[in-house]
Amino acid sequence: MPENNKNKNVFSVETDGKKIELALKKPNANQTRKAQLEYNKAFAEAIKSGALLKAKLNNVLSNKVSGMTKDKLDMTNLFKISMMAKKS
Repeated sequence: MPENNKNKNVFSVETDGKKIELALKKPNANQTRKAQLEYNKAFAEAIKSGALLKAKLNNVLSNKVSGMTKDKLDMTNLFKISMMAKKS
């Protein structure tokens, strides 16, 4: 029988006719700290490679997309805009 508590959630799934019991465990403090360090490294690398921050993207949108409403922007347009911003 699945056992749940505040740090662990046990559940069952059926795949290919087999019932599998799985558990999700809440990370402990050390795991959370390590995960935060990895996030910080990835974020720093993204910034170094020219990724746009939300504030910069908003600035680019307001400066480069005159005449287009924000609801008409799709992912392709956002990609093109981000590429223009990297060039400027």
